[in-house]
Amino acid sequence: MPGIEPVVMAAVGLDPQEISGFIEAVLIDWSHEFEAEDEPPVGIALDLPVGKAYEFGFLSAEEQHTTMAEARAHTKRTMDAVIEAFRQDDESDEDRLEALRKARGNAREFGSLARQFDKRIGGKFAVTRATWRWTGGSVADTLFTGHRPDLVQCLATWAHRNAALILEYSMLNAWERAFDRYGRRM
Repeated sequence: MPGIEPVVMAAVGLDPQEISGFIEAVLIDWSHEFEAEDEPPVGIALDLPVGKAYEFGFLSAEEQHTTMAEARAHTKRTMDAVIEAFRQDDESDEDRLEALRKARGNAREFGSLARQFDKRIGGKFAVTRATWRWTGGSVADTLFTGHRPDLVQCLATWAHRNAALILEYSMLNAWERAFDRYGRRM
């Protein structure tokens, strides 16, 4: 098929067992609208990093900066919520709280400390990524409509990553519905 090279380049380096998932991700209609009653429990969306979206001209520099600032602010609020959870925990001490407060400027260090102090509380921390939602349909459609090869390759790469993440979230959701439905039994 002529023009398929960008999609093939996005698949370079994948393990053989990942190929079918990659093909599926390239064929997913990322702009599909669900009816409220048919809405899947896990959102199906192709989110690109705002840097890539800006690079391809999907948003302005101002929109990129605004989205990045919102993501940073959300991450800081999540850090504050984790610190508050540690503060309310009976086993937490002031040294731990101070270490977490000092680490607020470094998300990786903060997350590592929080999980080291308490896996349950620390596991609630996640960095909010600055992303832009693709609404242009499937990667295959983008390829067939003659978009830039570097855009098609980028979309194929991120479609595969997002599809794998959506599958993991879906499996987690199914697990919670099946086994955690009635709470813990002692």
